[in-house]
Amino acid sequence: MKFVHHCGYLVRDRLPISTREWKKKTNAPHISFVSDRDKTLIWKDVLVHFTLQTDGYDDIIDGDELKERVRDWAMKKMATQFQTWKKHLYTTYVKKNIAPDFTVPGPISKQRPYWDEFVQYKTSEEGVSRVIKNQCNAQQKTYHHNLGSGGYPTAIKKWNKMEADLLAKGIRPESLEWGERAKNWFFAHGGILDQETGKCVYGARL
Repeated sequence: MKFVHHCGYLVRDRLPISTREWKKKTNAPHISFVSDRDKTLIWKDVLVHFTLQTDGYDDIIDGDELKERVRDWAMKKMATQFQTWKKHLYTTYVKKNIAPDFTVPGPISKQRPYWDEFVQYKTSEEGVSRVIKNQCNAQQKTYHHNLGSGGYPTAIKKWNKMEADLLAKGIRPESLEWGERAKNWFFAHGGILDQETGKCVYGARL
């Protein structure tokens, strides 16, 4: 989780919000995007703060390939966080026709030179159309997680305790042998365990 949070901080701190896309659009090369150079610089900063453990995996995957996979995964996280950052600024400030306090230390203070261009695009016909399209796509999502303000770190502790309480009573949770990803998805989207039988309760939505 610290790794992901640091990736999010870097994109907020290093990248201009006037940059439209994370990747170059082949059908629209005129649209600004995050350059490979910027991505490389951000990745180098990640490696300054984190050490990638490659020992012990030689029989499974080459160390260099493992690093490249971690980098690709980190880039995907950064792409999402970059768009989420700009969405937050749009919702919090642009929609309300106000500007942030650029005197506050932190990533927002570095965005002053790019703010006017950001607002100009977001309020343009193209920008508004993009927002509407994204909202329509979001409304089509079927499965929404229910994590609360604490996110996964807090929720996972509760889910683990739920299983532990059942085991303490001599009841084997049906989810006990599930993979971590499947288990987290189930609980995050409203699934629970019956406290009398340990069976999974899916509910109508799931």
